[in-house]
Amino acid sequence: MKYNPIADLLLKHVIQAEQHCEYYAIGDVHGCVKEYNALTDMCEHDARLQGKYARIFQLGDMIDRGPAFADMIIEDRADFQVMGNHEYNFILEHYGYKQYSSLARNKNHELMAQFPKAKQQLIVDLLLDRATFYVITIDDQTFVLSHAPIKDIEKGIGFIYRDAVGSVPNYCMRSTPVDLEQLRAHHSNTTFVHGHQKWNYHDLETQVEEQRAFDVASYNIDAGCVYGGDLVALRLRDSGVLKVKSNISVDK
Repeated sequence: MKYNPIADLLLKHVIQAEQHCEYYAIGDVHGCVKEYNALTDMCEHDARLQGKYARIFQLGDMIDRGPAFADMIIEDRADFQVMGNHEYNFILEHYGYKQYSSLARNKNHELMAQFPKAKQQLIVDLLLDRATFYVITIDDQTFVLSHAPIKDIEKGIGFIYRDAVGSVPNYCMRSTPVDLEQLRAHHSNTTFVHGHQKWNYHDLETQVEEQRAFDVASYNIDAGCVYGGDLVALRLRDSGVLKVKSNISVDK
């Protein structure tokens, strides 16, 4: 049977929160490296003001469309990285499991082919080290951080993310509305944070205000940075919002 590197992905990472750290989630970057570095700088400064260290979750789709590729992966300043559908497809295409289906990714494959083999392997290894999602509990509030939204979890997180390769594309590419009633029925004191759905994004501060009264919330943090929008970060502990305006506007 042909080796499939995706099978080695860890399907669940549970992070133990540390009191001396402040935790932030950043959504889809799509190669906007200057904006990403500016926002991570902002997170680090924000944490220092509170006498803490910044710990950053990056929720996938680091590559494609924007100007940066290898630097985006090799020099990623996030502490915890999630697999996005763009990284997932890039790996499958690199290993010959599927045909190239994206003009933006074609350019990245062309760049990849010019790198020495050692650098190519480093990029692949770093992408394969990404988790499908993370779980962290901060001050009795549990956060589930994924690339695409979780629609419902009637039978628990482990039910959706089975130990099988087939569950990974379902996770990476899910583009469905979140069923908050299902989430609230089964997961008290839980906040779900995802990117992936620029078309379903509205102002993050408004999202926070709309869901402040509920003990279960779901936030979309893909603000369309590569399309001239913002790159946003959600401070998990208190739903604080940090943002950087993009200088890039790619034609959709």
